[in-house]
Amino acid sequence: MIQARILFCGFPFVNTSSFYLQLHAISIVGSILSWFVYVGVYSLWWPTIPLGAADEMAGQGYQIFTNPVFWLGMLIVPTIVLLRDVIWKM
Repeated sequence: MIQARILFCGFPFVNTSSFYLQLHAISIVGSILSWFVYVGVYSLWWPTIPLGAADEMAGQGYQIFTNPVFWLGMLIVPTIVLLRDVIWKM
């Protein structure tokens, strides 16, 4: 589950009580957004410009971004995983 790995590794800074620098928060959100751009652009350009040996990338962006299970997983999996930490700090 790529979306779980992205958000689980990318959003623990929301759960902390200490102060994080703005640059750190921007870099985390930027890396998540850059993954979305990478998958979209690479899967769109793959049939025209074969940039590597990733034959399975053709059309993956469309399949991922139009799948409601992907977007639901983006919300539910990190929430469930980080819920214990949030409850523990309350």
